[in-house]
Amino acid sequence: MSDAELQKNWDVIVIGAGLGGLSCGAFLSKAGKRVLVLEKHSKVGGYAHHFTRKAGDDVKYHFDVALHVTGALDEGSSSRRILEEMGVWERIRVKRLDVMYRSSFPDFEITVPADKELFRQKLSDQFPDERAAIDSLFSAVDAFAREVKDLIKNSVPGGPPPDDFAEKYPTLSKYMVASLHEFVSDHIKNEKVAAVFCQLWPYVGLPPKRVSAFLYMQMWLSFFTGGAYYIQGGGYALSRAIADVIEERGGKALTRTEVARILVENGRCTGVETAKGEKFLAPIIVSNAPAPLTFSKLLDASMVDPVYLDQVQNMELSVSITQAYIGVRGTPKEIGFEDAEYFINPDYDAEAGFDRMLSGDYSHGACVMANNTIVNPEDTPPGRSIIEIAILADGKRWCAMPKDEYRKHKAEITELLIDRFSEVIPDIRERIEVIEVGTPHTMERYTGNPCGAVYGYASTPTSHSIFRPRPATPVPGLYLASAWTFPGPGFGGVLAGGANTAQIILRKM
Repeated sequence: MSDAELQKNWDVIVIGAGLGGLSCGAFLSKAGKRVLVLEKHSKVGGYAHHFTRKAGDDVKYHFDVALHVTGALDEGSSSRRILEEMGVWERIRVKRLDVMYRSSFPDFEITVPADKELFRQKLSDQFPDERAAIDSLFSAVDAFAREVKDLIKNSVPGGPPPDDFAEKYPTLSKYMVASLHEFVSDHIKNEKVAAVFCQLWPYVGLPPKRVSAFLYMQMWLSFFTGGAYYIQGGGYALSRAIADVIEERGGKALTRTEVARILVENGRCTGVETAKGEKFLAPIIVSNAPAPLTFSKLLDASMVDPVYLDQVQNMELSVSITQAYIGVRGTPKEIGFEDAEYFINPDYDAEAGFDRMLSGDYSHGACVMANNTIVNPEDTPPGRSIIEIAILADGKRWCAMPKDEYRKHKAEITELLIDRFSEVIPDIRERIEVIEVGTPHTMERYTGNPCGAVYGYASTPTSHSIFRPRPATPVPGLYLASAWTFPGPGFGGVLAGGANTAQIILRKM
């Protein structure tokens, strides 16, 4: 496609090629719309891409940046249906996991199966005195699942909740602005049982007393009722497949093309201008860029309704992560680490550990480790393992550091992460061939997310899913599709968000 052809009018321009933007573009292209996706990075995918590092001339490690275990890919489940409808499901290969995670606590370990009823039984077997309380909790989980399914089935994309919401959905109504701790503690008093059930809280960036019960349970159900999966080839295999279907339908995904501003004429979007001064025209713009940056950098804020702008700019940001990507000599069996997901919890007080992290102390917080070779052996050199270790991090603190302090702190955190992993593999230092560490600054640089906020806005009880900005903005012709907007972060969240935005656009075109 020539430069002249590229700059002709498009039906829709998508700013950013994260999964939310790609999902939206795929559904619009399926409907016959000419879609142009513009991505500033060298690859599509956002957090769903990979990078390669060499250890000598013959050894290459392929590291998946962030997308690991994904949910709701069983037949009939939500994310599976979305991928089928956009024409991508048959292009990817997936591996279903029997084990969701292994958790280590000060005085016990537990391996959690990736199935709701098996999980219930596992908890009851491990804590027989808590069986009645566990059954009560899982009954509430079942009620939550039924109501969410019915709500999704009967809701209009982007529309308000039904007038009889409280009567029709009593469980959702009760916990819509509740924390995960409040939901669980209505049934469970034993801190160990509660800790195991709430173990996935690092996946959404806030500990149980601060994270939304509604958002956590949607994520939890996607794994334990919709199936836990790993996409073979990692997140980039998925994002590349979605970009391919867009291009096969007459669209285009351009990388290394940063959008500098959204063009507006007579109060309506007309196209975009890149950092190099190129102009691409379309009456519909979908921003997959961070919502705060969309309205502070890409648009003149004075043209946006002040109430809406206040919501977008001042909602609490999520935390970020610091993640080590490590290539080591030895197969999973040889190094004695065969877990797809392994959580280390130094105690049962997630809140205190989270507060220590915010103060800059990363030595005693929960961390998650993964051996990606277990689920994706084809990306691993023979006789090696790909290990990833992640801890939550205060992005504001990291991104405000002067360069010299940043380098020093990054080196210290690298040593800390290796030390944490030495608790699992004592000889890990002797086995390391390559190591890269991504910090909140790294996340900000590659995605544009302010302070490396990997989950967009913080998923608190009053800023999750339904409280986030909706796809249609007050600016005519401008729509949003990302983790920052409804319904929220995560693999399933951004895929659904992109599909939702596409439906709203198509109804108005």
